Amino acid sequence: MSDVEASGEKQVIHRKVGDSVELSSNLPTEGVRRASWRYKNLTVADEKGVLPSNPFQDRVKFNNVNFSLTVKELTLQDSGDFSFSSATKDQQRPTVIITLQVHEPISKQPDLFSNISEPGLNGFCTVYLDCRAASQSNITYNWTVGNQRYRGPKLQLTIRPQDGDTIFSCTASNVVSEMSAFKSVRCKNNTDILSKEDNNLVWILSAAGGGLLILVIIIVMTVCLCKRRWSGKKPFNAPFSFLLQHEVFSL
Repeated sequence: MSDVEASGEKQVIHRKVGDSVELSSNLPTEGVRRASWRYKNLTVADEKGVLPSNPFQDRVKFNNVNFSLTVKELTLQDSGDFSFSSATKDQQRPTVIITLQVHEPISKQPDLFSNISEPGLNGFCTVYLDCRAASQSNITYNWTVGNQRYRGPKLQLTIRPQDGDTIFSCTASNVVSEMSAFKSVRCKNNTDILSKEDNNLVWILSAAGGGLLILVIIIVMTVCLCKRRWSGKKPFNAPFSFLLQHEVFSL
């Protein structure tokens, strides 16, 4: 992963927040009488040294031998164009422009969310995945599923029950860092789903059967007590279980 790019005559340097960077014009230093570094529209240093009114204050250092400029403890706000102008006794030399891009590093694994559908008529499950990194600094997302590669923060694929556990890997990266997250997903076949539904149905029927039995017992007790009352029999005090057994078998 390179942190220096060349774009035409402009040089681009990438750094993380908190890093230091040394900017050099890469021009010969012999015979140079005037030299200055500017950041955006502000002069940072010249051949005499760092100017007290520079925007970096005590985070900048100027080398008056090779005319390099060093900035420490970089922040996101330090991103921008630096220009180096110089002249010898005889001529003004070309201006060198260096673009500094400071990035927030990816410091933790991205969040990986997944959802899977039930098998369709063709037996396939559809997997929906979403990968999100905490850093928002030019993030690129890459997926690895077996031998296949995909790009983008979201992914939608179909898998089969016979595939077993499928590992989905998401890598979030920028030019200065990267982190990966993994998710294992399985497509359950219709047999497993139906078996679970059958177990639920048995439980529901068992509960309903138990409730129906209690209702029948209550009805039988009510009928038997009414028969005794109509026949003029005096009800006797007997345990509930004995009465219930006696009346049921006397029907």
